[in-house]
Amino acid sequence: MRTSNWSAIKPVPADMVLFRQLQAEGVLLDMRGEEYYGLDEVATRLWTVSMSAPNLDAAVTTLLGEYDVSREVLETDLENLLADLEARGLILMCPSVDGRVA
Repeated sequence: MRTSNWSAIKPVPADMVLFRQLQAEGVLLDMRGEEYYGLDEVATRLWTVSMSAPNLDAAVTTLLGEYDVSREVLETDLENLLADLEARGLILMCPSVDGRVA
């Protein structure tokens, strides 16, 4: 369930975190501790859409067109992924104004 206004939030990779897509899956490299984090196919798609969308609400709208899932389930899955990445220091949740990080 949403905990804040997703039209005003944009996730961005933390400094020193690199993303690479390897076929359908992705890898995050945290250069600070030289640790790798693997993303499965769905998590990779959630990552790429979330990082390229102007805000989380736009990301959800895009993803709903790709997956046969309810908005509530998609929002919960996305929120869980982003919360995990944020807790590991891999992303920052930034305010977004007109699709740009404020």
